[in-house]
Amino acid sequence: GENLMKEIDYLSTPETGGPSKLAVFRSMVDMKAMGQFGNIDLVDGNGQIVTGQLQAGNIKTIMAKTDDGTVTLYHAGADSTTDRSLYNQDKRNILVNDKEEPEHTADVQKIVDTFHKTIDEMVATGHRLPGGGEIMGILNDADRAYFDDKLYDCADQANKVLSELAKQKLDGNWDLHLTGDPPHYTLEAVPHNPSDPIIHLDPWRGHETIEIKPPGSHPDTRLNFWTDDQGTGHWGAVNNGHSTRKTLPSHDQ
Repeated sequence: GENLMKEIDYLSTPETGGPSKLAVFRSMVDMKAMGQFGNIDLVDGNGQIVTGQLQAGNIKTIMAKTDDGTVTLYHAGADSTTDRSLYNQDKRNILVNDKEEPEHTADVQKIVDTFHKTIDEMVATGHRLPGGGEIMGILNDADRAYFDDKLYDCADQANKVLSELAKQKLDGNWDLHLTGDPPHYTLEAVPHNPSDPIIHLDPWRGHETIEIKPPGSHPDTRLNFWTDDQGTGHWGAVNNGHSTRKTLPSHDQ
């Protein structure tokens, strides 16, 4: 839920190693063409709406159509306190529809409920042994190795939970991560909102492994997997500051 102008300006500075402003604008043009950002207009210096990548470098203003009229979300070169406060006066980033405050308590409950439900579903479909704890997890993997390859190991179970979380309609923006190193993998839900907690989950060990870290905690740095803001999962390894991506395969039920 950050201020859009500050976000674009910050990400496009050399110090952050982020994408250029032109790359950000080109991506937004593509997303707009695919039907996203339906109420957003990308406008050039002459007041004309930009619809093609070749004109992306001409974008000067990003406008949002609201019930009360039109709101400027971004204006190239605006740097006064008055201008910046205008874009974020309602504490909501209109582009991603996410609040800065207060915390998303309903999201936390939905994430936890989805975790429990997915564990129960994996047990019911024969993809996981019932029970919890490390001994159960080891028995699960032993059964998988010698008798039943339908069973999921820790990475499979974490990915299944991540896939189900990605389907949920959450009020806030959360990054969903597969975390850990061999031989054990878990998952984290990391909020964009600094008022929300980080939620760490370990489906391999079972229902009782919910760790809700307080706001301001640092996420696990052993990142193997992430989801974008459309809920699509990607495998990714960092290469020169950029992710190499592969879409997450779905598990058969």
